[in-house]
Amino acid sequence: MDTRNFSQGRYANDGVNVPVKLGIYESTNGDDYDLGCVPANVGIVRRFGDRTFFLGNSLVTTVAGQYYTADESATTSDELLNYLPVTAAGATQLVVTGSSSAAWAALGTATKDYYKDGFIVISNGAGEGYCYKIRGSTAASGTGSSLTSTLDLYDALAIAVDASTDVMIVLNHYKYAIICNTGTDHVPLGVQVGAPRTYSSVTGPIYSWYQTWGYCSVDSAGQEAAGEIITSGAGGAVAIQTGFTAGIAIGVRVTKNTGNDDFGLAYLTIRP
Repeated sequence: MDTRNFSQGRYANDGVNVPVKLGIYESTNGDDYDLGCVPANVGIVRRFGDRTFFLGNSLVTTVAGQYYTADESATTSDELLNYLPVTAAGATQLVVTGSSSAAWAALGTATKDYYKDGFIVISNGAGEGYCYKIRGSTAASGTGSSLTSTLDLYDALAIAVDASTDVMIVLNHYKYAIICNTGTDHVPLGVQVGAPRTYSSVTGPIYSWYQTWGYCSVDSAGQEAAGEIITSGAGGAVAIQTGFTAGIAIGVRVTKNTGNDDFGLAYLTIRP
């Protein structure tokens, strides 16, 4: 399979071990990155039979069979007040210029396409109620609160924006995955598949495939019976869904687990 195009694909479930088949052995420096690739491909999808996998990266060591989530605190800005210039309906670019938000400045280590496949949400003022997916972005210029970046949008603005417009910027949720824990970080991403991946600050983000749909081996936070709905547990495990406060339901347990940190079969229903 030619992996250089990194296009979406659906493949027959022919019995080949899916994590092996998903392996992408390309990098910018010639090294073999087991189950890895380059930042521009974060979020690409592969489907095998009734199972779906997305490529993500992480700044933590990942373990097969554990549940990971988007790091909301690291991927979502505060509401940015009056950061946009007047931009007419039909435009496919937005220039975002900082003025006072620490959160925008913190995200402002932005290199080219840092915001690719994230979202800009028009949260208040002119154009409010719309959400636009980001095709790409320029490298940030300026520093701190004077940070400026131009966002290219997949779709044109439906309604003009102006100085009254407030926005929130959300990175691609397959960037910077963290392990999910009960009570926090409930934005579902997927269950890591394949060999454990060890993070090092020297080499930067690690790349893993995360399963989001279909039969999957999943860690358990306790004893669960077949047919019970599961949600986030502790330390990347899953637990029985007991109410809305327990987090988002991510699937159904297929096999009974005998205890904490046992792995069993589940059917995931996060993202088809």
